[in-house]
Amino acid sequence: MLNHGTDVPELLAQLDRLTTTTKSVIKDTDKVVLECNVGDGIQSWTVRNGSCSLPDGAVVKKGTSFNGFQEAIETLDKGMYMSPGDGEPCYVLCHASTKPVRVSRNIISNWYCLSTDGAFYVGKDLQPRFDIIELSLNDWEFSQMMQTKLAIMYEDIVYPITMSAISSVGSLMDCNSAFKRIDDCQLGSAILLTEKLAYMNKVQLVYRESSSKIRPLMAVAGGTYVHIPLNEFFRKIHDKISERHLFKAERWSITDSGAKLEMRFIPDNNLGIQVKASDLPGCAMSITAFALVGGHKVALHTNSVVHRGRLVKASLDTLYGGIEESFETFKETRDKMVSKECVFTSDLLSNILKIIGKKRMNTAKEDGHLPEGGAKMDAWELFEALVNGTHFQVPEKQAFDLMRAYKSLQDEIAGRCF
Repeated sequence: MLNHGTDVPELLAQLDRLTTTTKSVIKDTDKVVLECNVGDGIQSWTVRNGSCSLPDGAVVKKGTSFNGFQEAIETLDKGMYMSPGDGEPCYVLCHASTKPVRVSRNIISNWYCLSTDGAFYVGKDLQPRFDIIELSLNDWEFSQMMQTKLAIMYEDIVYPITMSAISSVGSLMDCNSAFKRIDDCQLGSAILLTEKLAYMNKVQLVYRESSSKIRPLMAVAGGTYVHIPLNEFFRKIHDKISERHLFKAERWSITDSGAKLEMRFIPDNNLGIQVKASDLPGCAMSITAFALVGGHKVALHTNSVVHRGRLVKASLDTLYGGIEESFETFKETRDKMVSKECVFTSDLLSNILKIIGKKRMNTAKEDGHLPEGGAKMDAWELFEALVNGTHFQVPEKQAFDLMRAYKSLQDEIAGRCF
């Protein structure tokens, strides 16, 4: 955020300042985002830089080589202990203001600095007073600091509280109310966080190394939480699958919050496994067996566990339980469906309709991608036609729901024709 307010003339003046030829906070190639709350006229406004923020969960790295995947996740795992309750100096920072011009290409901003030894002091006028520090940040560092406008400073390193960290910070410190809304000024939330931190011992800060002074905070955890490196988890999964299959890494992606790896078997590359994992507290690790039907994934079986500090053999066995059996069941069902006749009725698509919505379903019908009601078809061909006809690009969660719905569809068609 660059500035905010409620007065419209002030807004126009601010926009005018951003278009001058001075060293503006906005560079020539940047986008400016103007947000207004409108009621009876403009009630409030915010001007922010829209070009340097990385969306929460955005892909940081991706590829197709398993060795490249291993190398990429090696760089993710970072953590730090602190014990403000034992008297260690720790501070909560809260955004106060940003100067409209750059200094040596950096953005200059002022931050309330609240110590866990005492968030504020009382002045001679009996009003609370806060220490303020000035930070000189590059574009990326500033965008991370402005996600929630709150940060923790420990040993001269600043840990911005990102949107990814909100859940764990709120739960561990019992202060979810601090993040119910992101206000223009987060000073009240900063005071609450400072009070909570002052009595906490052995707090773990889980972060991703980013710069010499700014480390975006992905999660916080208690002293008993044992961090499991992602590279260790994926290496053990790799060894587990290697006992049964030859495979290749089809694709992988890494975000700040976790990693996803898709593997296809050799020689039957229509079967594979999708593995998702995160090293952040409270996040599950999961394995999904899938089959490709018309090039689209059908989820055959999914297991997930939340790690509790140790990656033991029992956890791996639980994750992999039922995976191999699901492949055999799928192939047996597929073979039985071939040459079996089934009648198409619209109720077969009721679960899929809930996921893709009426608009997409109507588009599929209008474009002739779905059979007519009452049509008699080979059961397997009907299944393929319905998967191909109802597959759309949807957000990740909906895509996974669609994968599972296709498995239910196969079971329903198989049940009708046997």
